[in-house]
Amino acid sequence: MRTVLLFLIFLFNCFIVRSGYSQNNQQHYVDSLLTIANKIKPDSNSVNALTSLQRYYFGKGLYDSTLKYAMIALPIASKLDNKKSLARVRYNLGMTFTNLTSYDSARFYLDAAQDLMPIIKDTVLQINCYNAHAMLSNYQSDYSSAIEYLLKAAELIDQSSSHDLKKLLPQTFGNIGHNLIAEKQLSKGIEYEMKALGLKNYPNEARYRVLLHLDVFDAYVKLEKLPTAKQYLDSAILLNGPLGNIVLNSLVANNEGYYYQSINNKPQALLAYTRAYRLCDSTHNDYLKAEVGDNMAQLYFKIKQYTEAEKYAWEANALGINLKEYNVVASTYDVLEKIYQLNGNLVKALAFAGLYKQYSDSVSNKETRKLSLSLESKYQHQKRINEIANLTIANTQKELAVVKRNRLLMFGSVIAAAAILFLGLLYKNSRQKQIMAERETTRQQEQIKFMERQQQVISLQSMINGQETERTRIARDLHDGLGGLFS
Repeated sequence: MRTVLLFLIFLFNCFIVRSGYSQNNQQHYVDSLLTIANKIKPDSNSVNALTSLQRYYFGKGLYDSTLKYAMIALPIASKLDNKKSLARVRYNLGMTFTNLTSYDSARFYLDAAQDLMPIIKDTVLQINCYNAHAMLSNYQSDYSSAIEYLLKAAELIDQSSSHDLKKLLPQTFGNIGHNLIAEKQLSKGIEYEMKALGLKNYPNEARYRVLLHLDVFDAYVKLEKLPTAKQYLDSAILLNGPLGNIVLNSLVANNEGYYYQSINNKPQALLAYTRAYRLCDSTHNDYLKAEVGDNMAQLYFKIKQYTEAEKYAWEANALGINLKEYNVVASTYDVLEKIYQLNGNLVKALAFAGLYKQYSDSVSNKETRKLSLSLESKYQHQKRINEIANLTIANTQKELAVVKRNRLLMFGSVIAAAAILFLGLLYKNSRQKQIMAERETTRQQEQIKFMERQQQVISLQSMINGQETERTRIARDLHDGLGGLFS
């Protein structure tokens, strides 16, 4: 059922409210926040407290209270010029007005929040805004815009390595799965829903799992596998029990009615639809109310309570026209055509038959259907583009690493060669010095020996000279002596 998608998007954008609180603890929590929020001089803490109050009441499905505190926070955040807080408050208002079916106001505040994204650069809030826009577009049967917003959100998650953003993957898979189920690509839709169910430890997990189980339940009903469908419905009922969310309660009750109607248990189906219808009144959820009213009109017609069938058909029809829920409008005109035909009012019956055909054509418009069916292919194509881009980047990085490594090796080789050359030159120089030193030592030793030999020669020469002198003296003495003797 198409409504589940809107709540899949909505609940994943809801804020964390601890479900383990007792009633007294919850009231104490609210009172503490009110004390901070009602400071004489409001500041950023006041805005944070008001935002927490919005989280609390939004998680409870009490949109009037959510709207009240968001409207109080808005002028304070504007006066403080806190862009991030202001963007968050605007986003909260957009979500709240969407669930109150005030679509113009919802779009105004979501666009205003979107305007601040380039300044605050909050990727998580950006993804939430894209999903909120997708939800709003779905409410207004603008599926092409919804698809574009969902693809933008999916692209941001795929491109990021942030662990916090990866926690939004269940939302991406769930939304894609729901679109596929709505377009009767049931097996593929279940595959994506099961991917989402396989993920754990993300915000609002308990409530989100309720919706995922309801989506899978819807798919198995359409596959006419009612025992399997019942298992997922029972799981959704069990998980929903402790949450205390009125909006979820109405959605679960509507699905219970759908199941009982599928097994032809009309009394139980009527009880479940009636409970869902009353809960929609208490939450002002006209979108779901239109769908439940249409279901009740069809059921009353089947049990031949035509007055009640006409009553709920007109109520659902008016809501459907106002909300552009053309499938509801077409279905209720079909019921009215049958009722007036049975009453013999063939003129009106013919008019309703024409309106049924007109709105049925709007629902099954081929161009719209083509855009809706293209969601998975677009997403997968975008994913492949991202994967190719990532592979290209990885290959480029590897090539750069190789080039860098080669450069380092080359640089290292040059340095090593220079070092070897330097060491070689140093060794050669040292060796030459050593050889020169050895030669100098040898030369000095030879010079010493030469000088020693010269000294020996001089000594011998002196000795010879002494001897010669002595001989001369002796000869002279002999000559003088002999001369005297001869005289």
